[in-house]
Amino acid sequence: MIESIKAYLRVPFSMIVWVMETYAANRERLARFMARPLVARIFKGAVLITFLAWLGIAFLIADDEAGGRLEDAVRTYVPQAVDWGLMDEAGAPEDGAKPTGGTSGTE
Repeated sequence: MIESIKAYLRVPFSMIVWVMETYAANRERLARFMARPLVARIFKGAVLITFLAWLGIAFLIADDEAGGRLEDAVRTYVPQAVDWGLMDEAGAPEDGAKPTGGTSGTE
């Protein structure tokens, strides 16, 4: 009876150890996989496309107040948007503006 209680109480700890070992093994496997340049480039591209898609969705469904806060956040974290002509100094998008290139904002 005592042994079965001990075994029952050990199960959560053995499960935690199993999860930690599996996590460590998967991290090593992922590190080896991401060390390949083509895989890393594709993964980064997929993450960027996903981010831009969600950002676009956020702009589409945002109301006026939330949209203003979102524009402020984008203007804060992407100062090149003003340099590229995508936004004016106040943060409003300019009609028909296209990016002109990789301006770093230090010109």
